[in-house]
Amino acid sequence: MACLGVTESGWQIFAEAAVQALRLDHAAAAYKRMHDPRKLHAVQRLNRQISEGLSLPLARAAALSLLVSPPPPEKDIEPTPKGAGC
Repeated sequence: MACLGVTESGWQIFAEAAVQALRLDHAAAAYKRMHDPRKLHAVQRLNRQISEGLSLPLARAAALSLLVSPPPPEKDIEPTPKGAGC
């Protein structure tokens, strides 16, 4: 896989396409490159389940569930104290 000039969003698109196509080796490499251990472990677990005999329809359903992730938690933004700005 080429790495030069690929943005984070490019890796995300590649990883999602690989998951949808059940090319889990490519998806794992992309998630590793993106430093996303949660999705990397999920892809590795799915790959193991497929090798243990998980049916293709269930594998596809599990793959699609990987692509749905909860939004990041909202961060409370504290106001900058007077005189502490730029």
